[in-house]
Amino acid sequence: MAFRLASIAALLAAGLWFGAEIYVFGRPAFPLDDSWIHLHLARRLAEGQGLSFQGDRILPASTAPLWTGLLSIGFLLPGLLPLVWAKLLGLAAHVGTAAATGRLALAVGLSRRWSLGCALLMATTPWLLWSAMSAMEIGAFAALSTLGLALALEAEAADSSRRRLGAVACLAFAVLFRPEGALLLALLLAAWSLRSLARLGGARRLLAPIALAGLATLPTFLFYRLAGDSWLPTTYGAKAGGGLSAASSDYLRLVLDVFWRSQPVLLLFAASGGWILAARRRALPALWLLALPLVYSMLASPSAPPPLGNFGRYYFPVLPVLTIVGAVGLEQVVRTLADAGRKRLAAGAVGIVLAVHGLGLIQGPGRYLQTVANVEDSDVRAALWLADRLPDDAVLAVQDIGALAFFTRRPIVDLAGLVTPEILPVLRADPPGDWQRRLVDWLAAGPRPDYLVVFARSYPALAHSSAFPTIERFAIEDNVTMAGDELVILATPWTDAPLRPLVPAGAGPTLP
Repeated sequence: MAFRLASIAALLAAGLWFGAEIYVFGRPAFPLDDSWIHLHLARRLAEGQGLSFQGDRILPASTAPLWTGLLSIGFLLPGLLPLVWAKLLGLAAHVGTAAATGRLALAVGLSRRWSLGCALLMATTPWLLWSAMSAMEIGAFAALSTLGLALALEAEAADSSRRRLGAVACLAFAVLFRPEGALLLALLLAAWSLRSLARLGGARRLLAPIALAGLATLPTFLFYRLAGDSWLPTTYGAKAGGGLSAASSDYLRLVLDVFWRSQPVLLLFAASGGWILAARRRALPALWLLALPLVYSMLASPSAPPPLGNFGRYYFPVLPVLTIVGAVGLEQVVRTLADAGRKRLAAGAVGIVLAVHGLGLIQGPGRYLQTVANVEDSDVRAALWLADRLPDDAVLAVQDIGALAFFTRRPIVDLAGLVTPEILPVLRADPPGDWQRRLVDWLAAGPRPDYLVVFARSYPALAHSSAFPTIERFAIEDNVTMAGDELVILATPWTDAPLRPLVPAGAGPTLP
């Protein structure tokens, strides 16, 4: 009954955010261009085009194939806007995350009151609410990974084979929402394998979980390998580069900053909380919290931006674990203070957590609406402007592929390499400072796009070149989301697809 309160809080908080979005923009909208990538892939899947971004080329461009499949249902349901369906999926995932947080908190040994507090914190955490409204897979991965951890600890406590299979099933499904879920699944199976060595016949109990893990996850990674010549989605090659390197302390500091912005007080108690969990033989959540940034830091490429995602979103799914591990440390301090007769000091420590969280909750909706406005003012606005004017055979080379592909439905050359991976060697060749000239030569010799849609700050040589005249500019007010403050549409020297006159009002593309 108590955790229903957390679910209700999650529903109310997300509902308020969605209501504010409708009030400001008049329709559903999203805070990332990546949201439109998911929706574009989902629409093509619903139309029978498979996991292809365009044409007949199948690419592992989606890091969340199961999420893409769920989103595609919205394009098949009569009378329901696909964008509304995406919001409903995000809302369901957010409620699931809050409930799973409470269950994991109980599993690590927190009292029911503290567990409810953790669940309520996650129900009202701004970055998780941001994720719920983004049409991204973040919430689904958070819910499944958190529930899988809870089931794993419960299975060990009760020596339950059924819960072991349940934990593996949750984490295997989580891999279909984010590939880094494979790391958590591997950590779990490794921990169980080590424990089974000390138990007579323990290894036999792992056969079914290992078989289930393999059956559930191997097809996805085989698809990545066969379709993209890598065991990971094409986004990994575009955003992180290739190969392993030594762990980067600079990257780990960036991750700490992400955690600090979400749960600053509980982060201070996370180290002691992890130590306590290790003493209780329930260290798996703390190990996951450490392993994910460590492995990501080894995958980070010196020539590419650090793999954090917008605002650190790759780490939002572990915020429930951070909160719980920190709460374990804080709960020990509060109990010690209370036992020493310093109950006011103990209450003050909890009050600081709630006050800091409340301040973030007040600021959250405004920050969310600002990120949505940034996407609307740039990628969505440019996409709608072009969709009214582009000839059917026009080809676009773009920096952000989501909204432009979704609304224009024209062939896309992806300048970031997510769905045009063959461009990456051109961008990364030596000398590094000459990449814009190499890019122009490659475009001229190969795809010969008719128009470029880029942020002026990212492509200064092109944006200020007389060979690429500016057709239209879109200023982005108070930008906190996009790669620059101005998005420009440039004509190419070889274009043979002149823009059409503007169609009459009401005859252009509309939101689905």
